[in-house]
Amino acid sequence: MSKQAVVVSAEAGSLTVLPVSKLECVSCASACSRKQEPVRVTNPRQFSLHAGDVVVIEQCGRRQAVEGLVSLLFPFCSAVAGYFAAAPLASRLDGRAADGMRALFVLLCLVLSAALVILVTRRFPPRGTAEVVAVSTAAAALNAEAGR
Repeated sequence: MSKQAVVVSAEAGSLTVLPVSKLECVSCASACSRKQEPVRVTNPRQFSLHAGDVVVIEQCGRRQAVEGLVSLLFPFCSAVAGYFAAAPLASRLDGRAADGMRALFVLLCLVLSAALVILVTRRFPPRGTAEVVAVSTAAAALNAEAGR
């Protein structure tokens, strides 16, 4: 996923950028809900960047694929485990694992594992660093307007 960001500071080895949801937000000084926290990114292509430049940042595709697979496969595997765990758990409760009991365990495991994925990803966001993949063409237009 690509996103536009404004360079806040450019240091040797890494940059600090402020992701923006719209290009108009670059020059905005208000504290609206679209304002995001600054993020450190890498500059592997060695673009010549300065504070105020608009860049396109992107997260590593392989990392996103792994996160997507885990967030889909974990709940699915939990639902399958709930199906097979229904019989032993029902026998401990002096019952038998009828279809309704199995469906209940499948749904219970699915909902609990999906909630766990959501809670963990909200509490511990992914640590992979994004990288600058391009200098936005809109940056040149903004800098020309500003007289830079």
